[in-house]
Amino acid sequence: MNYLIDLVTGGVCLFKVTANMHIVVTYLNEGGCRLFGTTKENLQRNAAYRLDELIYPEDKSRVFTAIGRAMATGENVDIEMRTIMHKDEFHWCKLNAAIQKYDENNMPVFHAMITDITRIKEAEGKADRMNDALVKMFKNLPDPIFCTDTDDMFKLRIVSEDFIKFLGFSRHQLFEEHDGRLDDFVSDRKKKYVEATIRKKMQQGEKISVRYSIRTKNGNFIVVEDRRKVVDQDGGMKSMICRLRDVTKGFVGNVEIE
Repeated sequence: MNYLIDLVTGGVCLFKVTANMHIVVTYLNEGGCRLFGTTKENLQRNAAYRLDELIYPEDKSRVFTAIGRAMATGENVDIEMRTIMHKDEFHWCKLNAAIQKYDENNMPVFHAMITDITRIKEAEGKADRMNDALVKMFKNLPDPIFCTDTDDMFKLRIVSEDFIKFLGFSRHQLFEEHDGRLDDFVSDRKKKYVEATIRKKMQQGEKISVRYSIRTKNGNFIVVEDRRKVVDQDGGMKSMICRLRDVTKGFVGNVEIE
């Protein structure tokens, strides 16, 4: 059984929590030894090989809280943490653990799987940085531009600064007070008309463009041309990049149009 467990690429571990909250490793397979930079021979020589000494300082509180909760309730541990490799160097790990038994002192012994997720975290970090850069670029695009999902055409996800200026509301007012709902400034009748028109043009493969009136912060209505383009995203999801243009000229007063 030990030989088979050693074939597992991830870390298989048994550890127990002592009365003074030390996490002492009692068994570690080859994958776990590679992960923590040790050997089975070193484990045999070191009667108190402590996992808590390898946990990144900023993560210790979360790990102890998760283990303490498991000891109190019997629920499993499922947490991400960093383990120290060298000075200023760490690995990201996924720790899944559950109480397997209690020792002769009635202290819980955990069976755990520890997986190196450093590359996943690095990829997530890179994706987050790229996403932040794209969002920043989007916000600085000229003209009143915004982004929505195709299933909720009036729920704003991202808006440009020019869009904020166009309506006259602050970003806080738009997203906190109005929950990013563009339809708060469009009548229900016009909302249904806009949605029906956009869906019809999507189904027919036509260029999406619709005119309607929208209320600005000062209470006046302006007539806008709403042009949209459907964009494919990962996982088969779709979103819309949209641009408003003021076409009020030619319309009289605070008119609402279809």
